[in-house]
Amino acid sequence: MLDGDRVTQNRRSRRRRAEFLRVSIGLGAVFTVLVGLNLYVFLFGRGTSIREVLQSSVILPAPRPEVADAAAAVTPKAPETPPPAEEVKLVQGELRSGDKLSSVLRREGVAPAQAEAVVRTMRPEFDPRQVRAGQAFRIEMDPVASSILAFDLVVSPIETIRVERGPDGFEVTRRSKQLTTEVVTLGGVIESSLHEAVEAMGEDTALIAFFVDVFSWDIDFYVDTKRGDRFKVVVEKRSLEGEFYQWGRVLAAEYSGPVGSFRVYHHQGRDGRSSYFDEQGRSAQKSMLKSPLKFVRVTSRFGRRFHPVLHRAKGHMGVDFAAPTGTPVRATSEGRAAFVGYQQGSGNMVVLSHTGGLTSLYMHLSRFARGLRDGQAVAQRQVIGYVGSTGISTGPHLHFGLKKDGRYIDPLRHRGQPGRGVPAGEVAAYKRTMEPHRAAMAALDPPQRPHRQAARGLTVLR
Repeated sequence: MLDGDRVTQNRRSRRRRAEFLRVSIGLGAVFTVLVGLNLYVFLFGRGTSIREVLQSSVILPAPRPEVADAAAAVTPKAPETPPPAEEVKLVQGELRSGDKLSSVLRREGVAPAQAEAVVRTMRPEFDPRQVRAGQAFRIEMDPVASSILAFDLVVSPIETIRVERGPDGFEVTRRSKQLTTEVVTLGGVIESSLHEAVEAMGEDTALIAFFVDVFSWDIDFYVDTKRGDRFKVVVEKRSLEGEFYQWGRVLAAEYSGPVGSFRVYHHQGRDGRSSYFDEQGRSAQKSMLKSPLKFVRVTSRFGRRFHPVLHRAKGHMGVDFAAPTGTPVRATSEGRAAFVGYQQGSGNMVVLSHTGGLTSLYMHLSRFARGLRDGQAVAQRQVIGYVGSTGISTGPHLHFGLKKDGRYIDPLRHRGQPGRGVPAGEVAAYKRTMEPHRAAMAALDPPQRPHRQAARGLTVLR
């Protein structure tokens, strides 16, 4: 057994020596190759040999001036490379329904903190909550630093809000385009409606809203307008880059027909408040409007009638105005909301109390104006609700009732009390500004054979 162990031990020793020898030979070969490569690089390599390194380190004498000049003349100059211009990433688009500015900026890649800073900077010039779908925007970004440089929001065709990065942070400016304003005098003879007359003249029909507001205390332009009525108006016409943009102030207006003859002039008092007065300086404004709706059709007047739902004769204590669902309903006079709610046959109803023992009632509303509640003060022309068909109703309409000292009266026959006239100390100034407008409208009186425009429903006064 001892001899066998000794033999085994000798075999293991021989294997270890053989393995060590193979490893030593391999390492020696690698070392030899590395030494050979280094010798080649330092002795024979181009540009790295000891000889070439020594030659390149020799200080050569400077060339003579004439030689240097000749060399410069034949050696082309390397072109100067301008610093690369800063690239700006532009993002343009339009706001969508329900968009908020901060979310739009984040959606386009602006960091949340920068988006909030832009919106916060904008607030002194524009309320970000007033954005509308369709408004255009433009973002300038630094793609390298991933930061916003400027943000433009087109508020209207003439106004843009710009937020721009400055040395001390973001800064906001409001940029406005210049409007051109001219005073024009228009007039015509109605053969169908005021709307068709203005449209046939080739003028923007938004003028009608201004015109109707001037006479809304005396004329219901659906009920009272007749063929042959005449109208005239002196108004500011505003243009943007040669194209019509909007109507300005109505400076004077005249309407005449079976309903009567009315002429009013604009006046801004010393207190800065504007209103309309007649030629004697009496106020055109009255305590109550002729109608709670602007353009409507009377379907049922005050008195007894056959009720379309109850199928029996019944007193109709008001006036029914037919209008589409959602048409704004205005308070005919300033007052206070006495009742806002639902009442069986009347549906959604608003009751307003006014001075002088008057109460106005507005029935069958589809909904109330936001925030309207019992006891709230209401201004004349303030929207209090919207036309609907709630309660006992056969279709969308407004039932408008009026009470005097608790008894129903005919709203179409009631005339409100006139407002305060031109102050005594301003009468002279008022008449000086009134006279040119009166003369301009007088010059529009039709000749004996008025010129008829080809468009239907209009006789243009020249």
